[in-house]
Amino acid sequence: MRKIRNKLMLTMMVLTLLPAVLIGAYSIYTTSEALRENALIEQRNQLTQIQNAVEHHVSGVEKDLLFLRDSSALQLYLSAKRVSKSRSRLLLENLSNSAVLFIQQQQTYASLRLLDKRGKELLRVENVDGQASNLSDKKQLRDLKERDFFKQAVALKRGQIYISPIELRRDEDSIITPHQPTLRYATPVTDKGGSVQAVLVLNLDGKQLIEQVTTRSDETWNILFTDPNGYFFYHADKEKRWGGPKDLATSHNAFEDQHLSLASLKGSEEATSLENDQQLTLSQPISLGEGRPSLGYLFSTAPKKVLFKPEHDYFTVTLIIAAISLLLSLVFALIQSNSLSEPLVSLTKQVEHFSRGDLDTPIQTSEKNEIGELSHAIELLRKSMNILMKRTRKL
Repeated sequence: MRKIRNKLMLTMMVLTLLPAVLIGAYSIYTTSEALRENALIEQRNQLTQIQNAVEHHVSGVEKDLLFLRDSSALQLYLSAKRVSKSRSRLLLENLSNSAVLFIQQQQTYASLRLLDKRGKELLRVENVDGQASNLSDKKQLRDLKERDFFKQAVALKRGQIYISPIELRRDEDSIITPHQPTLRYATPVTDKGGSVQAVLVLNLDGKQLIEQVTTRSDETWNILFTDPNGYFFYHADKEKRWGGPKDLATSHNAFEDQHLSLASLKGSEEATSLENDQQLTLSQPISLGEGRPSLGYLFSTAPKKVLFKPEHDYFTVTLIIAAISLLLSLVFALIQSNSLSEPLVSLTKQVEHFSRGDLDTPIQTSEKNEIGELSHAIELLRKSMNILMKRTRKL
């Protein structure tokens, strides 16, 4: 009877668990894929929003630069500069006051400069802790003819604009501390004949621009912001920032960091993803807009064990539910198999007594199913044989 009971238990467990296992496995697969895709889509949308925020942040810089270039205060000064020194000094003061007012109102700019065609500063206004200051004393004005942004801008035609990479500002040959990242927009100022008379330079506050990118970090995703060559503008470890040869020259580079494993993404012009055993990385090229130079790359990295924790939690809960289901089905199968096998065991024992010649003990069972019908049939057989035996003895 044990074999029958075991078969009954196995059959019941299979019938109980098989649908649950199949549905559970499909549920785990689909839910895991959905959680994974949702995590990636959400962060990819975040990177796209950052790109849009950067474009929006710089969207008005070129218009401001050209507005200042064409302002009456600047044009009157340049016209007077060629005719009267005394008049040009008065107009330069007027231009300085206009520049101070502009920088005070536009807090996205770190400074405004006007250089003559030989690279010497004529006007310099600095934004110092939110206050615009005129630093146009001759002792404060500098010769910037060797700086890259001047060389690039002075060679342009009217209406063209040079946009520099993000870099740390310098005072003469030394980097200013605390560090002041900046993005320079420069354009030539020409006369009616197209000859360059001066170069106008707007320094965008690079710190505000970088904050547009890095404030989107969260507990799951770690944000890295680099230049096109992989040198960090932003890294959680401050010691790794500004490692480029024109900045601090510490050589910390995202594409050379073996832990990050980003070398294959160097030079990529499209948003891509990269996955290894430990982490998942999304990359987004960051530019200043269509037709504008690239600022670099935005990398968003996340450890897999953190990123896919909801998936692992779901899998763990599913396993717990499956274990409880297995236990309950085992108990249910045991109860059901016993309810079927015990009447058979009892009937077997009674039939064994009957087979040994015990015709007086009734074959009884309380079952109302097929086992009960079988027991009733055997009981009729016992009674018939008992009657037959009594007749035989009389003869």
